[in-house]
Order: sequence, then C-alpha cells, then structure tokens
Amino acid sequence: MKKRQKRILSWVMALCMLLSFGNMPVLAAQEAADGTMPEDRYVIAIPGINKALSHTEPGYMNHTKAEALYYEEDSMVIGDNAEFIITKQEETENGSKVQIECIVNGEKYPFRTESANNYSFADSDKRYDQQEMYIINGTGGNTGTIQATSNNRYATIDNGELRFDENTTADNAEKFLFLKNPVITSPGFSIEHKQTGKYIRTKEQNGVPLTVDGNNGDDDTIFSRAVFGTNGRYVTVSLVSKKYNNGLKSDGTDYIISDGGTNGNGWESIRVIPNGDGTISFKSSNGDKYISVQEKDGQQVMGKTDEVIPGDNEKFYIHTEAPPEPVTGLQIDEKGKAANSLTLSWQNPKCLFTGTEVYQKTDNTDYIKIADIGSEEKYKAKGLEEGVEYTFKVCVKTGKEGNVLQAESMEVTGIPEANNNILQFSEDKKYGIISPDNKPMGTEDT
Repeated sequence: MKKRQKRILSWVMALCMLLSFGNMPVLAAQEAADGTMPEDRYVIAIPGINKALSHTEPGYMNHTKAEALYYEEDSMVIGDNAEFIITKQEETENGSKVQIECIVNGEKYPFRTESANNYSFADSDKRYDQQEMYIINGTGGNTGTIQATSNNRYATIDNGELRFDENTTADNAEKFLFLKNPVITSPGFSIEHKQTGKYIRTKEQNGVPLTVDGNNGDDDTIFSRAVFGTNGRYVTVSLVSKKYNNGLKSDGTDYIISDGGTNGNGWESIRVIPNGDGTISFKSSNGDKYISVQEKDGQQVMGKTDEVIPGDNEKFYIHTEAPPEPVTGLQIDEKGKAANSLTLSWQNPKCLFTGTEVYQKTDNTDYIKIADIGSEEKYKAKGLEEGVEYTFKVCVKTGKEGNVLQAESMEVTGIPEANNNILQFSEDKKYGIISPDNKPMGTEDT
C-alpha cells in the first residue's frame, strides 16, 4: 500500500464502535464541555461489494445508492454524503426501532421510504412529521438488516441502489455493517493535461467552456465525484466540481462546457477512455470525437478534434487518493480454448481508471504481467503449453506514476486444450460445427 494511503489509514479508528441491536445496550454519547450531547454519525456499509450508502443530492428523485467506497480490510471509507444519524426510539421483539437522518452536503434530512415505493431518499422537504421508522435487527457483531415500518419490507441492494423489495425476506435481506463515527476521506480528484502539465479548471457559470490552465491544488480544479450513466450506446460520465457542485457536458457545440446537471446520461455527456499507458482520454458521446486542448479567445479550452489516435494533447493523468474498483465476472471463454491459448473476458468497473493489466502464472511460476490494456474487456493469452494449468488475474489501475493505485480481480484458472470442433462449411454449402470425422454434429450415417 502506498505511503499516502498509510497516512490516511492512520487517521482511521483501529476499531469502530458498535451500534447496538436487540437486547444489547445502546452506547451513550459523551457529554460535551458545554453540556450538549453530540450526535453520533454512522456509515452504513455493504462489505460484500466494498460500498457504503450515500446520496448525491436531497430529493425523491435522488435515490439512496451504494456509491461511497468501503475497504473492509482497512476500515476505510471514501465518499461524500455517506453519513447517517441513527436515533433509537424503542426496543421491539424484532429489533431496535430507529429514526434515520441523512447528512447531505453538511445538512440533515429525514431518510424516507414512502409506503408505495421501493426506494429511499433524503427528503428535501424535511417532512419529519411523515418520516417512517425502521427496524434494525442485529445479525452478529455490528451487522444488521433494515426493515421499513411503512411497508414492512426489508432492504437490499439492487443494481447499486438501496431497495425495499416486496420479495426480500429477513433471510435474504442485505446484512449491513454499521460503523460509528469513522473518519471519511473525501474522494476528490483532479485531472492533469499530459502535454502542458496544466489542470482542468471548473467554472461557476454554466454553459462556459472548461479551461485547462489550473495548477495542482487550486480549489476549482478538484472534482468531488464521477457520475456514470449511459446514452443508450456507451457508458458515459459527468465530472462534478467540488467547489461549484455542477457537472459538464459536450453540448451541441465543439467544446466541453460546465453544466448545472450532474447526471452522466444523455447524448451530450462525455466518455472516458482508459489508454492503458497511465493516462485517460475523453470523447464526446455524440459524434464519438476525441477531446483535445485548443485555443479559444485566448484561453486553453477542451474541444472536439478529428484526431483518431490520441496523442499527448488528448491524454490526461488522474490524481486521486481513492483506489479503483476491480473488474467483475472474470472468466475463461470455453469456446475460445485452443491448444496454445486461452481467451479471458470480464466487465470493467464504473470508475475512473487508466487501464488494466493481465497477469498469469502456473504452479511452477510466479505471476508475470503479460498485457497492458486500455478499455477492452477481453484478452487472448497466447504461447501457452497444452495441458498445463494456468491462473490469471486482472488489475485495474489509476493515478499518475509515483502514486499508482490498483485493485485486483479474483483469480481464474484454465487449461489450454485443442478444440476439435471446427467451424467450417459442409458439402451442401451449409455451415455449422463439424466433428473430427467431418460429419455435422448430431447427425448419423445414412
């Protein structure tokens, strides 16, 4: 682990105090010198996916999502708006009945789950008189399930979003981990232009082209988060300014401009392309053109270019303290097996990363890197020995040289073997799978 991460971890409590459930006593907060009782803050984590609950903004359209990062091994939380206030009301036979509030942009809002819906949100109208209660039932240690009293449904995570689904039971409900008063690290990051060494600068006024003339540490060069979406064809993204809380888009013009919306969807959003060399590039999702740094009205701005291969003017470094997320679904494609090769496939994470690395080993060798990859989600490992068992993993990388962070995938194992079923044309000009004796598979002699 990098030294800078070690410094962050030194701030984190070695052991997080428990939120007590069931018949366990509730830990009382310590009275402050002025006689006030401070409110404890909780992070509600999902260890299985290394995430924690958070909100982008208050309002019923902004559902509670599992977007903050949680690293169980280090008890580290990285994210904005990932704090909750949980106040016990009474003990019931099913667990502790509690009231939950969300902290969004430093302000408290009631945590709501209206009975007709299966989602939750931070209520921007602050309707405390209509706020639901929740039952937290301890499942061991500082974990527990969450049940809404408004509809008696249990909470689960569905496609990255907190849901109170009618088909979720106490047995298959998500077991959340409750961390009391942990230190939360901001996920802020900045982006440096490779050719000039200048940083992308955000703008307070919407509709203004973003400039590339900032310096490291300037507060208007820091982004709080990357919000991913889709335009129906590509995975798209908006980068949200930490100072101004606005996003960006490619608009119908030739330039990248600041935008009041912070979602990553739509034809005017942008794409982030990992280059596999420690850098990223940007593309417009409408027209699929690379974004370069250009002069406009005496300023260096981000604009569309006709370049088809990105050079230094189209490449950027990511400066971040947050490790990336790992790839998922790593597997060996059975149909791609051959005597001397195996084909791997996976799904890239929805986070900012500069590329992936593929590693392989055998029982008699250590891991060696065999490929640097950009945005591709498939790789064919060649030059293998038939009948030998090989193990592979894929590492996602982000950050600039000197502070590169990575996340490893699970391992996958396979054995190269000749595939005797070959796709070819039969004598009647129909194509299909032909067996070694040159007969279509599944047919008999006639």
